[in-house]
Amino acid sequence: MRFFVNKFPDFQPDKLVQTERSKWRDNVVSIVKTVVERMPPDQSTCDGGLYVGNSGVGYMLYYLANHSDFADQKDSYLESAFMYAKVNIDYMKRNGFSRDPPAAFVLGQAGVIALCSLLHKTVGDDENSDAYLKQYASLAQACKKIDFFRNGSDELLVGRAGYLSGILTLQQKLGKEVD
Repeated sequence: MRFFVNKFPDFQPDKLVQTERSKWRDNVVSIVKTVVERMPPDQSTCDGGLYVGNSGVGYMLYYLANHSDFADQKDSYLESAFMYAKVNIDYMKRNGFSRDPPAAFVLGQAGVIALCSLLHKTVGDDENSDAYLKQYASLAQACKKIDFFRNGSDELLVGRAGYLSGILTLQQKLGKEVD
């Protein structure tokens, strides 16, 4: 079975949920430290995109760097996120992603390209951000074929749904259309 019995009471909309932000913040910082120690930016863990590759660690670091609760870690998280992005870009240039189509946002190179655009925008490097954004937009050509990835062409992990999710993310975070 792939479920567990929920021992907690059901959510009640009229009841305010209390969280201890400092407790959770400290837990997140600890988890990030563990993840970065156990999965350093390395070529051996690149083939897997945002979902199972180390670019997902880069995206996590990007996300936290832009969250107000982690402002004191922003520079450190961004620096590390760039290291993860760079190792993935270098890997893509040499090897490509072996299993998934280029337009796969979650499991392919599209997510890595989107991460690079977001990172460069965060540090004020609009020129490189726009270059990666243009590269992301060019991947739309791969989505035009009806069955570009056997039977998963419309899936979130490898198909059009994921690619469109990436477009939505980029438009929301960059404030630009993906042409």
